[in-house]
Amino acid sequence: MVVHRNFSALLICALAFFSPSARAGVILSENFDPVSLPWTVMSSGRVAYGWELGSCGMLLNLTGGMGNAFCASSDLVGPGAFDLFLISPVLNLSGAGTASLSYRANYQNYLNRDTLDLDISTNGGLGWINVLRWKETHQGTFPELGVAVTVDLTPYLSPNFRFRWRYYDLAPDAYDWFFHLDDIQVTTGATPEIPEPGTAALLAGGLGLLLLWRRRH
Repeated sequence: MVVHRNFSALLICALAFFSPSARAGVILSENFDPVSLPWTVMSSGRVAYGWELGSCGMLLNLTGGMGNAFCASSDLVGPGAFDLFLISPVLNLSGAGTASLSYRANYQNYLNRDTLDLDISTNGGLGWINVLRWKETHQGTFPELGVAVTVDLTPYLSPNFRFRWRYYDLAPDAYDWFFHLDDIQVTTGATPEIPEPGTAALLAGGLGLLLLWRRRH
């Protein structure tokens, strides 16, 4: 009947009014085949020491990912202090309801000497907050080569969001293992649109009258 169709259409419109205003999606995706994003790479200590695209002297990508990893290896370079940073571009997460960072990694720690940090910034990199610190080996159980990591970013949503990995051992005689990184993604969830109280009350009242009218017809 026409009446039922009209009612259904009104109900669909009402539900759509309360539906999320920002869709979930992938904000950043990087697998280093080839590098597609403007990452910032920084290092202090030895000039010759730094990040490498490939496998850092290993036979393959040890994260469990395909193709290249982004990696750094103290073992490959030899003794000496190091302090390395891989920093993301600025991301706008202000319109999201939720967000998360996922990636694959293989981190070989040597006697708790070196450290791998994951830090975030909500002001474009002016200040940093540590959200994850590893001082022990993280690797997969055979046949998996690496570990999959997911970090909740929801408490840090901002229009000037950045994240970074810091791999370091500041001891002058540092001589450690390596870190492989791959398949990085930042994903967001939708933000429900909350109507003004007056609008919500009118809509609720109208739906109530429609339901009552439908019962009588």
